[in-house]
Amino acid sequence: TPYEHISVMNRMLTFCETAEDIYRLQFRNMDTGDSLLLETTVPVLNPISNGRVCAWRTSYDSDKRLYVYDHKADTMEWIELPKDVLEKEGDFFSYAVLDRMVIVNYRGSSLSRVCRLLCYDIETKTYTELASVDKNETLLYTFQDSGARVSLEMSLEQGDFRVLEVFYSPLTKRRGNVMKKSALLLLFLLLVLTACGADKKPVETIRAVEEDEIQKGVYQEVEFLEHMPEVTQIVPFRPENAGGGCFCANGNAVFYLVYFGDYLVDQEAGNNKEFESQYNTQIWRYDKESGKCELTYQYDEDWCVEIYRMFCNEDTIVWVDQDEKGWRLQAMRLDGSASPEIIASKSDMDSDLWTVTPVIDGNKVFWYDS
Repeated sequence: TPYEHISVMNRMLTFCETAEDIYRLQFRNMDTGDSLLLETTVPVLNPISNGRVCAWRTSYDSDKRLYVYDHKADTMEWIELPKDVLEKEGDFFSYAVLDRMVIVNYRGSSLSRVCRLLCYDIETKTYTELASVDKNETLLYTFQDSGARVSLEMSLEQGDFRVLEVFYSPLTKRRGNVMKKSALLLLFLLLVLTACGADKKPVETIRAVEEDEIQKGVYQEVEFLEHMPEVTQIVPFRPENAGGGCFCANGNAVFYLVYFGDYLVDQEAGNNKEFESQYNTQIWRYDKESGKCELTYQYDEDWCVEIYRMFCNEDTIVWVDQDEKGWRLQAMRLDGSASPEIIASKSDMDSDLWTVTPVIDGNKVFWYDS
């Protein structure tokens, strides 16, 4: 998303440190401990990597370029918005990585209000448009990533909530060779384990990347990519008068916020409505196979708790909310075996950080603290 400073995907931990004018982009394999450190003078903000491709922005003010590192080819390049997009004074708003592709959410200026979802294939040097929305008050934001899919919130008008999902699995393109390649891979792993043993120490590789090494990537627009993702739109149920905000997606499940705070507070007339228990903040689950929605969790408070961010995997959902003392990071098992548990909170930590942005991988939750 535009807000994360670390990413964890496919067991790859990605983050960046700065020292004077040097940016140290780090990739760490969480299984082997091996790491690659790239030192560059090009600003690195919000890097995200799946172990095949990494993308990052260089500025929060005006992003006309998106930088990309190809793990396989060990090369860097920058991608510029298409000419017709640049003429509308748009920016790269958010981005994600999917296999060897970079998914980019372009957002137009306040005058054009155009949102386009572009997909770049870094191997074939081609790109295509996956979706385009140009209605008034359109918002297209909040990427949620996993190994095979990218989901983003799509709000067409006030009170509307939809999820646009981009799915791609390389197995669908190369199914005929899966068994053969799996057998060869297993044999190779056995040979490696036999030769190296189990005491291999983590390897750290450090490489300096000069700015003149990073060239502009030249991409041709095509109607269909060689490896074309599938795009679907999901419209979950939401109770009357409820607003939304954050959501998360994993597999066939989409969890999303149901919030009544804006409905109870009349900011224009000042005629606030009285709080009732039915207006407690809720988390709902949408099943993409059956199309059914069900309530997963509801607060039991005397006010509308605000939830800022939400992440999940197959077993656990984590979210950030706020009480009178500040932010709280909560986790809840999805099998219904336990109530939410506070992992950490502002009152527990000696920190000026006003909130946290967690990511979840396996049975671990990661966040950064300034």
